[in-house]
Amino acid sequence: MSTQDTEKSGGASILQKAIAALILIIVVVVLAKVLLSFLAGILWLVIAVVVIGAILWAANTLL
Repeated sequence: MSTQDTEKSGGASILQKAIAALILIIVVVVLAKVLLSFLAGILWLVIAVVVIGAILWAANTLL
């Protein structure tokens, strides 16, 4: 659909706007899940490094 067709018909229909809004909502939700998963992965990596450091410190202190 060209811009001239859209201008002649008075802009996007309500159905087109609803579909566009639905697509945007889906993209935002998926992006949020990906971002949260990425941050959770980084958090687990930091926790693992801290635990390994604590184990090494404790072993060094006791031995």
